[in-house]
Amino acid sequence: TSETLLYYDTDVPWNWQRTENARIVMYYSDIDLAAAQLIASKGAQQLITLEQRLGGIVPAPVYLFIYPDLSEMVASIRMHNGQLGDWITAFSVPESNLVYLSYSTEAAEQRILGDWGHEATHLVVFSAGGAHVPSWLNEGLALVESSDSDSALNNIMGQAINNGVLLSVDSLCSTSLLGMPP
Repeated sequence: TSETLLYYDTDVPWNWQRTENARIVMYYSDIDLAAAQLIASKGAQQLITLEQRLGGIVPAPVYLFIYPDLSEMVASIRMHNGQLGDWITAFSVPESNLVYLSYSTEAAEQRILGDWGHEATHLVVFSAGGAHVPSWLNEGLALVESSDSDSALNNIMGQAINNGVLLSVDSLCSTSLLGMPP
């Protein structure tokens, strides 16, 4: 038998708090417990809805890390040889049932649940089709399931359009950290 080990970054300027339900183990900071439990509950409901709609079953638990600071999230992922674009505010590792989100205090719950819907879609798509699902389909489904558009990505794309620069399809539809531009 194999054993799953979970590593989480403790070299951050806050203390991780934890809440969980039958589907999600959530690590967070700067969110009160009632709000954290509500996010975990809505997240579990959203995951079930996605599984029914897309036909995949994500094994429990999903580990959800909610960073109160984008730069800390990016630094943590990059510390493990991940290359992450500056416009990325959320990231999933479907083969490990990991989701990383960052948020600002304004509209935190709405932003977290919107990003969660996007990243949870990647988990469900992976469970349904493994690594064989084309990146464009995986990302397209995730965008459809997002509750709102990603303003950081919209800004990057707007700047690219204004400056006549094209972002590669691979950088927008990467299936792993290693395929992302720095």
